[in-house]
Amino acid sequence: MIKASISHLAFVLAAGAMLAAFTYSASAVATPTLNKPVEQETIERGLIGIISFQGEEALRPSLEERMEELGVRSASVAVYSGGELHWASSYGEAENADTLFQAASLGKAVAAVGIVSLAFEVGMDLDADLTPSLPVLQDERVNPSGASVSLRQLLSHSAGVTISGFPGYAPEDHVPSTLDIVLGENGSNTPGLMVDPDRIGRRLYSGGGFHLAQHWAETVSGEPFPALMKRLVLDPVGMEQSTFDLIRPGDARTGNLAPGYGEEGLPEDGGWLLYPQSAAAGLWSTPTEYGRFISALLASVTDNEDRGIHPDVGREVLTPAIDFTGLAVGFQIRQAQVRLSNSGDNRGYWNHTMSFPARGDVIVVMTNGPGGFILMGDINRTTAEVYNWPAIPLITRERLALTSDESQELPGIYVDTETGANVFEISVDTDGGITLSTSEAPDCIWSYNGTFELVKTGPNTFINTRFANELTIQLNSDGETLVVRRGVTYRRSLN
Repeated sequence: MIKASISHLAFVLAAGAMLAAFTYSASAVATPTLNKPVEQETIERGLIGIISFQGEEALRPSLEERMEELGVRSASVAVYSGGELHWASSYGEAENADTLFQAASLGKAVAAVGIVSLAFEVGMDLDADLTPSLPVLQDERVNPSGASVSLRQLLSHSAGVTISGFPGYAPEDHVPSTLDIVLGENGSNTPGLMVDPDRIGRRLYSGGGFHLAQHWAETVSGEPFPALMKRLVLDPVGMEQSTFDLIRPGDARTGNLAPGYGEEGLPEDGGWLLYPQSAAAGLWSTPTEYGRFISALLASVTDNEDRGIHPDVGREVLTPAIDFTGLAVGFQIRQAQVRLSNSGDNRGYWNHTMSFPARGDVIVVMTNGPGGFILMGDINRTTAEVYNWPAIPLITRERLALTSDESQELPGIYVDTETGANVFEISVDTDGGITLSTSEAPDCIWSYNGTFELVKTGPNTFINTRFANELTIQLNSDGETLVVRRGVTYRRSLN
């Protein structure tokens, strides 16, 4: 049987610290009325950016203004307080709060709950070696060293399985089977998965590990993964619209679906890709339903309550397994409080969830474009202020003017020092304004491609106002201009 390894009254986190029982109250907030809660109106009226500058009044654009600025066509938000839905709303082209979005990697937590539930059902210990019972793990192509592989390792990104994420398939295309993807055969657009012995025991993000867990679940149950998750998680929790099905053109569900925009592989008028790697990336959901799932997961542990997730399952999923990670759930400490936080992006979709178990508070933001990465940060930051959640302090810097030398040395196209590929261009206008424009490249250094403002904040130091990423400018011994970010160096091209 699965081992219940920790008490549901505590999470054990870094440095041996033990945070005692989370309190939980479902009566803290009344059910929503026809009128907007004041918190919702406050958030919609003015979002907080990640950075402000000394002596300057911080801009507080409305949510709709920010969406237009960032090119986000649809966004949807749900906030739970005290374990109950406080408000939910859609914005832009999203029809309503029931509009479906690809949840991307947010679906990993749902898959983890379902797979752990199945393990309970069939009597499989999460730490048991799957190799004797899963034939593909006896294949030298997949497991060349014959290493032991457990469900807990697969679901905590520590089994050493290769491939972090998957590119998806066009909606009209044939998709390979779960086993074909494991082996990299019969139309799979990724190489076969492999258990790399040098990676075992380290947290290295692994969509491949979740896909291997999906293969185990389908093998043991004899059920397709979407049907299995519907039986074990979606129906019990009450996620009536959410699905792991492959939604193709012509499906009735496309009538209230937010198409993705702005990324390679998607048509200009919007669309989506198929992810048969269901556990890793295949969930369609809404913020309201995903928030219901997170609330049920928290309640299973904090209140020993079964809202569709058995407390024994919840304890396993929320037990830190490695490096502040449970089973597909990330932990942080904010002002002595535990915060759970996960994000997920497929092509055309960016999503985030944040929750505070001690309060029973949850926010879920789903968007349909790369600009959503910035938008969801602004929404989360503003919501944390409105609800008095512990959050990362805002960044404040001094805005400095460029020197005449910097105005000459900075502009140009910057290339990767190893490959020589163009990565970004820096421009300086006549008023000293600085912009950085990324190349249309998958190795973009700013999380997504676009044009961003840079501000000088110190000697040779600059900050990106959208992400608060900092970089430094250097001259090497040959007089070449170098940009350094996160230890990676880019060189200004002389061509």
